Amino acid sequence: MLDALQTLNLLDLLTAGHLLGLVIGFGAVLCIDVVLINGYLTIKWPYSGMAFCQTFTRLVRIGLYMLWLTGLSLVFYYFVNSPEKLQSSVLQAKMIVVVILTLDSVVIHRKALPIVWKYRARNVLANSNANETALFAICLAVSLVSWCFLILFAFNLGFEQQSVAQLLSQYFFVLIIVVPFSCAIAFRARLNIRASSLLTYQDEQVISQA
Repeated sequence: MLDALQTLNLLDLLTAGHLLGLVIGFGAVLCIDVVLINGYLTIKWPYSGMAFCQTFTRLVRIGLYMLWLTGLSLVFYYFVNSPEKLQSSVLQAKMIVVVILTLDSVVIHRKALPIVWKYRARNVLANSNANETALFAICLAVSLVSWCFLILFAFNLGFEQQSVAQLLSQYFFVLIIVVPFSCAIAFRARLNIRASSLLTYQDEQVISQA
């Protein structure tokens, strides 16, 4: 009985840590998305916004580390105690999504955030080129969709009845919809901001010549 209770406590601890990692990562991503979108649309990117993003990207990394640590621990636990659970389609799909999310996080930290820092004190969308704008939109879309699916998988609302291929097809289907939509919004906002900046510049020139 004591061994059973100890095993149960270990499983509960790993599960709680896994869920905590999901909550920390998802919450931090939502906060970063809000700040980045606000920074893209404002005239100048504030230093406080960059500091905020740097702080919360650390939380995203912490959330990912917790997912990997607790996730691999759960896989090892199931391998030792319940090997049949490793055949779970949700578990296998979740591992693939976590890998994609990790790769996306690496791209954000190594490519997207340095570009934002390059345009500090200026509007990001107004100064970024087409490739940089697309990078922002794609990274944010992949991150948000991936975290949402991990939350859904954690609640396991009837997903066990579906195969890995079906689960991943739903994930990629949503990505196919959200990524172009995110890019369209980003490029539309970029066009509007550049037009607004041009009008502001022309108005200043008229005033200076008057």
